[in-house]
Amino acid sequence: MEHLEKAAQREICELRLITSKDDIAQRTSWWEQFVILLVRGMKERRHEYWSALRIIQVVFSAFLSGCLWWRPKQFNPQPQDQLGLLFFIAVFWCYLSLFTAIFTFPLERAILARERASDMYQLSAFFMARTSGDLPFDLGLAIMFMVILYFMTTLKQSFYAFTLTLLTTFLTVITSQGFGLFIGASMMDVQKATTLASILILILMLAGGFFIKNIPSFMSWIKYFSLQAHTFNILIHIQHSNYTITLVPNDPNSPNAVVDTLQGTPFYPAGNSIMALFALAFTYRVLTYISLRCMRY
Repeated sequence: MEHLEKAAQREICELRLITSKDDIAQRTSWWEQFVILLVRGMKERRHEYWSALRIIQVVFSAFLSGCLWWRPKQFNPQPQDQLGLLFFIAVFWCYLSLFTAIFTFPLERAILARERASDMYQLSAFFMARTSGDLPFDLGLAIMFMVILYFMTTLKQSFYAFTLTLLTTFLTVITSQGFGLFIGASMMDVQKATTLASILILILMLAGGFFIKNIPSFMSWIKYFSLQAHTFNILIHIQHSNYTITLVPNDPNSPNAVVDTLQGTPFYPAGNSIMALFALAFTYRVLTYISLRCMRY
C-alpha cells in the first residue's frame, strides 16, 4: 500500500488536475487523464506481474503440464487424455486471471477514495486505464504458457490451431479478469472477495457439466455462465473440428471420436461460446464500473 500511495503522490503533479469538476473538463480532456493514469498504473503493476515468482509460477506450471501430457509424435493419443489437457487449460487460466484481478480495486480503495474525493479525474478514465493496463501483462503470461505447453503435447501441430488456441486463451483471460474485477469492486474487501470468488467459480465449474450428466432443470441455466465450459467447448472444436458428438464404440481411439469421459459436457457450436464469452466480458466490466460508481468514498 505504501508504494502505491507514494506513486500516486508522485503522479499528482503530472495529472495537472484541480478540485473543481468544471475545471477538470476545461484543463484536461478525458483522453489525457486516461493516458496519464494508464502509464502510472502500468509502472506500478509491472513489477508485480513480471516478478520472478509470477514468471516461475507460469513457466513451471506449463512445463510440468507439458511433461505430464508429453507424447512422442508417433504416439496415438487417447481422446480422454486430450480432453483432460483442454480442461486443464480452461480451468488454469480462469482461476489465475480471476484471482489476480480480484485484488485490483480493493488494494487501491484508499487511494481511489482520496483522489476521487478531490475530483482529480473522472472515474471512467481511471476505470478504463486500470482495466486496460493489466491486459498486456496477462496476455504476455498467456503467450509464455502456451508456447511452452502446446508443442510439448499431442495437440494439433499446426500454426493455425495454435493461433486459435492462443486467441481462445486470450478471450478466457479477458473474461475471467472482468469477473474478478467485478467481484473485487463489489466487495472492496480482499478476504470477502476471495471467499465469494472461490464459491462462485466452483459452482460454475460443477454446473458446467464436467462431472455430472443429468443436471436438474432448475440448475441447468448456470452452465451458460460457466467460463470453463465455454472455453473448453471452443478448444474442443479447435482440436476436433470434424468431430462427431455420437460416440464411436468400435473405434474409441479414433481422433474423430469424442469419448464420454467428462459426463454431460455441453458440446454446442463454438460460435455460441465465443459470443457468450464476449458478452460476459462486456457485462462484467459494466457491472464493475457501476460498482465503483456506487462505492462510498
